[in-house]
Amino acid sequence: MSVINNVLKDLESRSSQFTPIDIAAVNITKPVNQDSWNRLVILLLSGVLLGASGYWFYQDQMRLIEDTAMPPVEKTASIAITKPELELEPEPVPNQIIGLQIKESSSDISLEFSLREKPVSYLKERSETRFVYHLKNIENEIAAPIIKDNLWIKRLSLIPVGDGVDVAFETTAGVLVNTEQSQKQEEAIWIIQLEKSPAPIVIEKTKVFEVSETPKSKTTPENIVEPVKTKVVDTESKTVKVEIKSALKKLSNREQLLRAKELVRSREWKSAEALLQSMIDGPQDLSARKQLLGVYAQAQYTSQYARLARESSERYPENTLLKSEYARALFQNQSYRSVISILKTPNNTDSKQLALTAASYQRLDKHEQAIEYYRRSLKLDRPQARNWIGLGISLEHNGKSRLALQSYQTAAKLGNISQRLEQFIEQRSRLLAKVVN
Repeated sequence: MSVINNVLKDLESRSSQFTPIDIAAVNITKPVNQDSWNRLVILLLSGVLLGASGYWFYQDQMRLIEDTAMPPVEKTASIAITKPELELEPEPVPNQIIGLQIKESSSDISLEFSLREKPVSYLKERSETRFVYHLKNIENEIAAPIIKDNLWIKRLSLIPVGDGVDVAFETTAGVLVNTEQSQKQEEAIWIIQLEKSPAPIVIEKTKVFEVSETPKSKTTPENIVEPVKTKVVDTESKTVKVEIKSALKKLSNREQLLRAKELVRSREWKSAEALLQSMIDGPQDLSARKQLLGVYAQAQYTSQYARLARESSERYPENTLLKSEYARALFQNQSYRSVISILKTPNNTDSKQLALTAASYQRLDKHEQAIEYYRRSLKLDRPQARNWIGLGISLEHNGKSRLALQSYQTAAKLGNISQRLEQFIEQRSRLLAKVVN
């Protein structure tokens, strides 16, 4: 202990060996070094660029939203998605024939094929009684029925050929064949319609009988009757005046609809409109209304389209297609709250209606609701690139940059969008990639 005390005393008695270092005062007017200045300039430029791009995005997306919001007119339990699985590229679902119904009446028979999507078909082979239609890029899940003793059709075959299916059938003599497409809830319907050709008009030869009666002679006894002389005149060798009426028979309702389609294909809007309007309130009222809405949409008759869509939706309140058309007309008129009021139902399972609801919320700057409805729509119909873009816009508005980038990338992989939208998602993806990384 004494040793330790001695050492401590010795240290206390020594003089300090610390030498202070003089530091020159820093001149505040001295310019900063070059590296610090470069970093400051880069930070300022980055801020300006981000501000400008944000302003441009806000202005440009309002012009683009019309393209991304509207589902491309021709339905599904609602499940909210908390986080879309955007990392994996969606697997395309092939179109398939999933059912067949045969409807027969005294005047015709129809074969109604149910498919997941609308088919692309063409007539591959035709003879007097044999027809072969080819459905492109489609699979078949049903077996063709065996048909016996039918007045219209003898046999039916479904033959896989390459990436499609041949629908081959033989008819009885004197049968007319037509095909058409329609939509029934979630299924596309491809229809083969068979009906008997009209019987030819037979004109019979006319014979004129000239009857002459010999007057009684005064000398002829009253109990004696003279024979009646009959003269037969064959008019075949004489010129006969015939009253000729129009040979055009009155078209059936179905023939009128087919005629209207032909007029639409040739862009004769007024003629198609007049024909379809004459069928309103008739036996084919619903079909005529749907087809007339298509005429107004293609001809861009905005006011007529909106009026007919409202009237038809009120007349057929349970018809999903007419409700969608009415909502679309309201959306085009910027009545977004009315669109939401009409389509926002708890159990709505129509992907197009859900997307239209999402677009309406987006236009009202309610992006949380827009995200919810876009996700519900994409859960039911994943391959809709425009809805992925709409989802990306609302995600970006809510500051979810990484998810927005994934949504844009998914839309780019799906394709089938306009060049303007391609440029938009390329620009947004490039900018968001810098922010995320």
